[in-house]
Amino acid sequence: MSVKAENLIRHLDANHPRDPDAPGLKAKLKADSGRVTRPSRAPLRINKWYLAAAGVVVLLVVGGVYGGPILFPSQGNSFSVDGCITDATVIYHIHPFLKIVINGNPQTIPDDTGITPTCVHPVHTHQSYGDPAHPDYAKIHVESPVAQPYKLGDFFHVWGQPFSSSQLLTYYADSTHPISMTVDGGASTAYGNLALADGQLVVITYGP
Repeated sequence: MSVKAENLIRHLDANHPRDPDAPGLKAKLKADSGRVTRPSRAPLRINKWYLAAAGVVVLLVVGGVYGGPILFPSQGNSFSVDGCITDATVIYHIHPFLKIVINGNPQTIPDDTGITPTCVHPVHTHQSYGDPAHPDYAKIHVESPVAQPYKLGDFFHVWGQPFSSSQLLTYYADSTHPISMTVDGGASTAYGNLALADGQLVVITYGP
């Protein structure tokens, strides 16, 4: 049980007024009574699950503000276009569309590009044509265990065909036969560095 300093001073004055130690003791009590004693606080403990939840919220907010993809902790934070996928691991699936025109003639992009008897690459085709919305375009599948940017050059890589501003398949650009590209109707100079997006319409043209 605690006793206030002022009560002890009253007790000394009433019962021990002539005690030789009383003046010093009262002075010390008066000094102590002027100090504010704060109650001690228990150490703050943060549940680790709260920290984990806060981290997820931060990632979602950052992803929403900056518009970048959130990488999923599968196969690390990236997945090679040369890797092989299975249906069970796919968490990211988009469909861009591609048309190639050589000297005014549409070129056929093969079915099952990027698919071998032992491997399905994350960028590939199945039945290239026949999508009701875009029947004149080849439908590219981007299926990956990681939500990450894949590029148009990745498709040509698994196809085994060259593509750049100077060469398209077996055709080389010259002064009368440039290689040009449009994305959703607008001119683009990204070529193989174009980031593939869902529903994207890409047209690559060789010739006047």
